Amino acid sequence: MSYFSQTPSSINSLSSIYLLLYPILFIPSIKFFNTYGIKFGVIFGAFLNSLGALLRFLGSLKRSYIGFWILFLGQTIAALAQLFMLCVPPKLANIWFSQFGQQNFATSVGITANSAGVAIGFILSPWMIKEKTANHDIPNYLLLQFIVCAMIYLFLIFTFKSSPDKRTNRTMPLSTTNLNISDYFSDKMFMILTISFGIVTGGEYALSTLLSQMILPVFEKFDESTIGLLGFFFVIAGMVGSLVIGIYLDHTLAYKSSYRYLYIGSIITLGLSNIALKYEFAELFFYKVYAIKCMLLTLAPTAFQYATIVISKRLSTDEITTTGILNASASLFGILLISLMDTLENLNKKFTMELSNWVLFVILIGGFWLSFWISPTKDDRKDDRDDRDEEEYTNLLIGH
Repeated sequence: MSYFSQTPSSINSLSSIYLLLYPILFIPSIKFFNTYGIKFGVIFGAFLNSLGALLRFLGSLKRSYIGFWILFLGQTIAALAQLFMLCVPPKLANIWFSQFGQQNFATSVGITANSAGVAIGFILSPWMIKEKTANHDIPNYLLLQFIVCAMIYLFLIFTFKSSPDKRTNRTMPLSTTNLNISDYFSDKMFMILTISFGIVTGGEYALSTLLSQMILPVFEKFDESTIGLLGFFFVIAGMVGSLVIGIYLDHTLAYKSSYRYLYIGSIITLGLSNIALKYEFAELFFYKVYAIKCMLLTLAPTAFQYATIVISKRLSTDEITTTGILNASASLFGILLISLMDTLENLNKKFTMELSNWVLFVILIGGFWLSFWISPTKDDRKDDRDDRDEEEYTNLLIGH
C-alpha cells in the first residue's frame, strides 16, 4: 500500500479483478476457442499474460497514481488471460489421454500446473520483497515475472499442439453456439452442480483472500511473511491432493461419491478450524486448514470431469464450456462470499472473523445438500463401461 500510497481497497482490487472479469467474459472466450481453435486460444492467453506482466513491471517503475493505474491495467490484462487458461485442462486431457484411460490424472496435472504459479508467488514474494528495500525489490520481482511469462509464451509458440497428429480429425474444436450455451444453462442437473461447485470453490477463494484477517488478530506472533509461507504450503497440499484424486478417478470413475466426500470433508475441517481459532490452538488450526485447502483444491478436477458426465446424458458436451461455466460460478460466489465475510468481520473481538467463518460453514452445508439433487449417474462411468464398447466410451469422453 505504501509503495503506491493507495488505500487497502485499491490494493485488494488487484486480486478481485480476476474474480470479476471471468463471469463477465467467459462466453466470448468460449466463442474465441470455437472460432480459432484450442491452440491459438492457449497461445493468445499466454501472450496476454506476458503483456500484463510487462505493464505491471512498467507501472512499478513510477511510484505514483499513474504508475498504479498502469500496473492495474497490466493486472486486468492478466485477468483476461486466465479466460484462456483455466478452462483448458479438461479439454486437453480428454483429447490426449482418454484413449489411455488417464484423462482424470491429466486434468489434475493441468490444474496443478495452474496452482504451481500461485504457490511460487506465495513463497517468492516474502523472500524477494523486503520492507526496507521494497523500492528496488518490487520492480525486480515484477521484471522476473515478465521474463518467465515471456519465456512460456515463446515456448508455447514453438511446441504447443492442440491434439495428437493421428487424431486431429476427431479432436477439432466443437461448435458451441449461443443455443448450445443456453442449453447448458437450462439443464437442471448441470446447474445444480454449477451452483454447488460455485459455493464451495467461492468459499475457498474467500478463505484464501481473508486468511490474514483470520490469523493475524488471533495469533499475534505471526506476520505477513508467515501468511505467505502458509499460502505456499496450502497450495502444495492441494496440488498433491489433485494428483492423487486424478489417479484414483482413473481407476474407479467414482466422480459423484468423490465429490460428496471431499465436500463434506471440507465442511467438517472448516468447523474444526473455526473451533481451533476460537480457542487459539495454533497447531490444530494449521493442520485443519491444510486439510481443508487440500480437499477444496482437489474438488476442482473432480467436478470438471463430473460435470461432463452429468450433462452428457442430455447434451453434446464441450469441456471448455462446462469448465468455463463452473469457473464463472466459482468467481461469482467468490466475490459474494468475500464481500459478505468482510462485512461481517467484528473488529471488537480477537477472533474478528468468527461470525464470518460460521456463516461460510452454513453456506457450504447448503452447497453440499444441493449435490444430492443431482440425478444418479451410475457412479459414474463404471457401470457404463459394461454397456458400451471402447469406441463409444472414447466418444463420450471427447464430447462426440
